[in-house]
Amino acid sequence: MLWLFTITIKDLDEFTDAQADALYEAGCSDGTLCSSDGRAYIHFDRESESLHKAIRSAIADIEAAGLEIDHIEIDRDELAEWPVEQRLSLARSVMATVNEPPPKLATADEVIAEIRARYPGLFAQSDTRKLRSLIGNALGNRQPPNDAEVKQWIDEHRMEKYGS
Repeated sequence: MLWLFTITIKDLDEFTDAQADALYEAGCSDGTLCSSDGRAYIHFDRESESLHKAIRSAIADIEAAGLEIDHIEIDRDELAEWPVEQRLSLARSVMATVNEPPPKLATADEVIAEIRARYPGLFAQSDTRKLRSLIGNALGNRQPPNDAEVKQWIDEHRMEKYGS
């Protein structure tokens, strides 16, 4: 499978001819050397059986050329075109690197208090009931609204915004 990704080079704003030659000789012939906004990066179109192997081999090639990796990027549009199994595999790989426990789920009232503290005036006091219900849905504390409830919320919002 062909994998498209970009690797940014650490502490480099532009490639020299010698660096370009070293990268080509190290195996980066499937990469396009670029520089923009004071950073140098390589966009790869690398053939490999997995993304992990494609990125690992690209990193090894770059390091063999004497350069250091800053970070790796995958374009969102490119990622969206990947088969579901590939996206799930990437998500699992990322989650495997997280060494922290998952965050504690807050109550709806705690979330509302935090929103009001960060964004005063964003919601009217009358919105609290609706917010509590929506946040409860997001936290899994109740069943999702049915069509009648959604229509009622839309009608209430329309009345508040536009009147009669």
